[in-house]
Formats: sequence, structure tokens, C-alpha cells
Amino acid sequence: MEQPDRYFSKLTPYAYRVFQGDLVEQVGALCYRKSLRGIEILLITTRETKRWTIPKGWPVDGTKPYQAAEREAWQEAGVRGKIRKKTFGHYRYSKYLKGDEPVTSVVGVYLLEVRRERLQFPE
Repeated sequence: MEQPDRYFSKLTPYAYRVFQGDLVEQVGALCYRKSLRGIEILLITTRETKRWTIPKGWPVDGTKPYQAAEREAWQEAGVRGKIRKKTFGHYRYSKYLKGDEPVTSVVGVYLLEVRRERLQFPE
């Protein structure tokens, strides 16, 4: 039987950080709309790496996680709509903080049905 840390190291090279408690939580919005072609999913590119992702960010004190995800959809993608209050799912990725410090980020994803789009938005 493999040791747990060896098993997790196959999933992420920063498994030792997870065991030390180096987890950060973020919220994200899976933005979608229904069209004649079916369901369309909105993806954005990150500023630095230009990778495709969903709008996501840090939770904000005093707001519920789904509200923070809704805010991220507006700030990063210029969309507004109806957000579901229950988490749709989660995913993990390695996030690099300032100084190239890797941490494991766990993103809680909330569904947002897009109802309005704007060409100009905060980010």
C-alpha cells in the first residue's frame, strides 16, 4: 500500500503543502446560456498565462460565496444573470502566489445563467 503523501504527489507536485495546510479557497462562476445551438459556456483567459478558465477569485468577507462568484463573473467577464446558491462542484489547481510560492487552490463553482452581457466591465 502506498503512503498517502506519495499517492497525492501523483496528483499534484505540491502535495506536501496540502498536508501542511497550505490550501486556499476561491469561488468561480460557470457562466452559461441557452441558444438555438444548445448550451454555450463562457470562458475567459487569464492575464498572465493566457490560459482558458472560468471567472474566479477570492471570497469576500461579509458576502456569501455564491455572491462573490457572481461578482467575479461581472468583474472579469462583463456578464450578469441568475446565480444558483448551491455549489455545482469543485476543482483544484496549483496557484502561484507572489514570490512564485505554489499553493493548492480549491475552487467552489457556482452556475450562473447569463442574462445580460456588457462590452465594458471592470477588468
